[in-house]
Amino acid sequence: MLLIAMTGCGSKNTSSTASVDYEIIEKEDISVEAAKRYSYDVVIKEKVNVKELEDISKEIVEKIKEEEKFNAVVIWFYDYKEYIGEGHTLGKTTYAPEGDWAKADTVSPGEYEKMDYNYELMEKDWSKQLTKEEAKVYKAWHDLYQSKAKDDDFPDEDKIDTEIAKKFDISSEEVNKIMKKQLIWQINDKNKTKS
Repeated sequence: MLLIAMTGCGSKNTSSTASVDYEIIEKEDISVEAAKRYSYDVVIKEKVNVKELEDISKEIVEKIKEEEKFNAVVIWFYDYKEYIGEGHTLGKTTYAPEGDWAKADTVSPGEYEKMDYNYELMEKDWSKQLTKEEAKVYKAWHDLYQSKAKDDDFPDEDKIDTEIAKKFDISSEEVNKIMKKQLIWQINDKNKTKS
């Protein structure tokens, strides 16, 4: 049985399609005068493939259609909530006129027959995924960097490595290794590395 409740911004809703668990972390209304547009941040709680992400996308869109009329929806997929706001790690799905977010104002809210899916999803090599603890290190590093960047255009990354290393009781080298591992994970897409 499928249970899902999608409510206001910031609410946490857990659901599953088939056997894939996921959680809608945030819904953001980013409408403009000419178009009702929504953005969803979704954390996938297990290893998935592109087909499963497509199915989850369709499930979420169908549920949104039941709740309100819209011109466009974008769903950002992550494997850890720590990545939200830092770039999607699993890809995104846009449901809009011709699958194009920019064309949201060319239809009326609820004209779903004029809308298509545009999948920009990644087929991941899950052996390269960060652990939950590594994702926390990445998030802490990135947050500290952003904080220091408010006062300094080019914060000293070595000092940030040292601060984060102390916080997590690991070496600066390990922090640097985690940051590199996350960069590789972020861009890792088996579909783009096939010959």
